[in-house]
Amino acid sequence: RDRFRFKRIAKIIWVSDAARSSFVTKHKAYASKSLTIHNGFDPAAWEPAIRRDKVVLFAGRAHPSKGVLEAAFGVAQALVEYNDWHCHFILSTSNAQVAYIEAVTSALRPLGSRATISFDRPFDELRVANQNAAIALVPSKEAEAFGRTALEAMAGGATLVTSGQFGLKEVCGDCAVILPKVSARHICQATIDLIVEPERRERIGSMGNERVRKLFDQKILSARWDRLIEDVCYEHQSKKGPYTNPN
Repeated sequence: RDRFRFKRIAKIIWVSDAARSSFVTKHKAYASKSLTIHNGFDPAAWEPAIRRDKVVLFAGRAHPSKGVLEAAFGVAQALVEYNDWHCHFILSTSNAQVAYIEAVTSALRPLGSRATISFDRPFDELRVANQNAAIALVPSKEAEAFGRTALEAMAGGATLVTSGQFGLKEVCGDCAVILPKVSARHICQATIDLIVEPERRERIGSMGNERVRKLFDQKILSARWDRLIEDVCYEHQSKKGPYTNPN
């Protein structure tokens, strides 16, 4: 059945090498048809702040697989002695668990007004938050096919703290703080380390921003799509007869 279905497909495009490798491991016959073209972003639309707010940001889906509760407990523990720091959790509540959101809210309660929780905010607000926050947390516990949230944090210039799971590592490379384990203790320690080492924090944030602008510019990735489509058309036409590139 799979052979019949995939025979009709010229190419299979994956958003990360991690996702492609996972597929090819199970379907080795289609390795030659599989390739990666990453998701991209428009660097011109992002303006990272030079002076960053003393804010730890979490933006993502309100679901246990995203490590939200661990992040909430970790940040609450980290900021207890740093009164000039705040945290902002921007949560998407699609199919969210009410009890889980209540647990996250409870974990952040010790910070009082220094903890803000927003729900289902428009993308423009997410972009501004990433452009101004000093630290961004993406402690996902699931195998992320790509890691769009991590890309946006780095595009905004925030210093990324992440689990590096699956496609996330492909996005951040060595330009982020990789958690050895998604736990409140490790998130707390990583946050404190970045707070007390501002030069290291700024260096990692700058490296991350440079990385995504170099590797994930949508103009570069769109050009790869164009070349792919031309190649597929050429291969298809060559089986039918002479092919003339309209350009």
